[in-house]
Amino acid sequence: MVNKNNSKISHSKGNMASYGFGKFVIEMMEMAFVSLGFFFYEYEVGLNVWLVALGYIIFAVWNAINDPLVGYLTNRPFKFTKKWGRRFPLILFGGFLTVISYFLVFMPPRVDPISGAWIIFGWLVFSTCLFDTFNSIFFVNYVSLFPDKFRTIEERRTATGIGTIVGIFGVALGAIIPPLLYTFGDLGSYMIQAGGIILVGIIGVFLLIPGSREDQETIDRFLDTHQDKTERESFFGTLKMVLKQKSFVVFIITYMLYRGMVISMTASIPFLIGFNENMRIQMIRIKGGSIRKVKIILPLETFGNVKTIIVSIKNIDKINEVLNLLMDFFFCIEYFPFLIEYRVKISQILK
Repeated sequence: MVNKNNSKISHSKGNMASYGFGKFVIEMMEMAFVSLGFFFYEYEVGLNVWLVALGYIIFAVWNAINDPLVGYLTNRPFKFTKKWGRRFPLILFGGFLTVISYFLVFMPPRVDPISGAWIIFGWLVFSTCLFDTFNSIFFVNYVSLFPDKFRTIEERRTATGIGTIVGIFGVALGAIIPPLLYTFGDLGSYMIQAGGIILVGIIGVFLLIPGSREDQETIDRFLDTHQDKTERESFFGTLKMVLKQKSFVVFIITYMLYRGMVISMTASIPFLIGFNENMRIQMIRIKGGSIRKVKIILPLETFGNVKTIIVSIKNIDKINEVLNLLMDFFFCIEYFPFLIEYRVKISQILK
């Protein structure tokens, strides 16, 4: 027998869209960071590739550790919890600092990459790990809010669908903005693209505010549950218990391999394009073109019956049209002078 409460929806679609801007920020920051970081330090800064690889290995190890660590440390009431909520203050804190710290990744010390290699290496490790620490505070609390905020199956399906659509635009802007603002060989231009990403990211975090607020019922539920706990399991005790779950371990290994493949592919795009300025728009189209995968994935992961799958596919076609217009708009900005010159030449030939 189906519980009628499973179909209850307590939040408006506008509120769900606001919550979805968390996914927008996450996807945009990840696309921009992954596609440029390694390339920037190896080719633009000139740091030895083995040191860049070592720095990213350290970053990856920290990335694997800090998510469960942040989750453990933030899973308790703070002084601000009763008034502001359990997750909301941490979401804003992590969100704003994630966006701002992105700038630090692209402003390494201006030293010789050979004699000052270890200085640049230290900055690489420091800036990427700091960026990921703030991102973990933001991400862990953002995704943890989801089951507390959306309590029914129907509401979770609807919120996931809307959030995924909003997140797609984050992927698009993370792919489009940086190539339009940086120039190969000009280190200063990479700080300009970082500024562009930061501006859009801050707007995204502000739009997230209404959807990430916790109502008093959610706050009281957590406080009551926490008061019932007489003793808290240690971090390593919890970790040991989790690692005994074989299905979870298999999932983690599989997901790690999947993420490694996706990140390697995304990070390879600047190397594929090279330093040809005329190929810059191809970088935008290659990264933006991956958005089309939502035609299949979004309907299947979001909706629970055939009718809604068919309707959602039609809606995805409309979304793709909007994204294509967005990409063409940036294409025109980048190549408008060339298009004018080309049109004049064609007109002369036809005459």
